Amino acid sequence: LFFYRLVFFINYFNQIHVVTIFLILGIGADNVFVFADAWKQSRHLWYLVHDLSSRKEAQERNIYGTGELETEVLIHRLVYTIRRAAS
Repeated sequence: LFFYRLVFFINYFNQIHVVTIFLILGIGADNVFVFADAWKQSRHLWYLVHDLSSRKEAQERNIYGTGELETEVLIHRLVYTIRRAAS
C-alpha cells in the first residue's frame, strides 16, 4: 500500500492488483528457469555462437579480445545463454 498511495498516488487497491503482482512474479520465475536451463546447455553448445569447432579455435580467433581461453569460453557461453533464453 505504501507504493500505491505515496509513490504512485493511487488511492484504491483492488483484487486485480494482487493478481497482477502474482502474474509478474510468475513470469519472472519462469524466466529464471529458462535462463538456468540455457546456461546448463551452453556447457556443451557454446561453440555454436560463432561456428567454432573447439576451445583452441576460440582462443586462436580471440573474438572478444580477452586473450585468455577461459574468459573467451565464458563469454561465448553467456552470449549463447542470452540468445537461447531470449528466443
